[in-house]
Amino acid sequence: MLLSTNQARKSPDTSFAEYTVLRSHTDEETMNTNSQPPGWYNAAGDPQGTVRYWDGAQWQGGPQSADAPRPYDNSGQSSGDIKNRLADPWLRLGARIIDGLILLIPALIIFAIPLGFLLRSSETVSSGVIEVTVTSGPNYFTLAIIGVNILVLGYEYFFLEKEGATPGKKILGLQVIRETGEEKLTSEIVIQRLLISAAIAFISFVGAFIGFISVLGSLLSFGVGIATVVMIFSDDLRQVPNDKIAKTVVIKT
Repeated sequence: MLLSTNQARKSPDTSFAEYTVLRSHTDEETMNTNSQPPGWYNAAGDPQGTVRYWDGAQWQGGPQSADAPRPYDNSGQSSGDIKNRLADPWLRLGARIIDGLILLIPALIIFAIPLGFLLRSSETVSSGVIEVTVTSGPNYFTLAIIGVNILVLGYEYFFLEKEGATPGKKILGLQVIRETGEEKLTSEIVIQRLLISAAIAFISFVGAFIGFISVLGSLLSFGVGIATVVMIFSDDLRQVPNDKIAKTVVIKT
């Protein structure tokens, strides 16, 4: 016997996927988006068997399969399914180490460039002594650190926006997705995820000209690093500060 959507919502034997398909076949019971609680629903005009997340005020993300794992169920609570797929903290740290090794050679090249500006050699023929003098000018090594920060930001942005994972994460089978379960990361979300790193890079840039500012950058970087290690082991969804800002989670594929 076919249940109405109201009956389906109350029936413990009706799965969410069945309820979603039932809703899509019931045009006269269109969702009242002004009073509907946050959750996953079939939106008007979306294909049958798909859902998207309603945050209580507007739709978030695009349609996806009703059977796909989602970080939140219809009660707004974290779903056990997505919790079971959360990436192991040690794998995430391992992915970071792999990314660091990949970036090591270009980073060393960036740090080698200032040597051409910092040092110059001149040979004194009469004494046969090679004098090494240090050039005056800006703090080139600080600028090199800024260059490395830009390299890291570009690396993260390119791979997250394109693949949803850096090479280190892909090697270990990890992926960054949205809290809503949508796998595609928009440019806006990737930028939000990099805001903290960008702020540290900017402070380092200012610190190249104002000495005490660089100390603030170092303290901020250290604080974020400690918070990341603590949160990756203790947070309910293993979200670190950049995940909290961008509303993302890291899962095992």
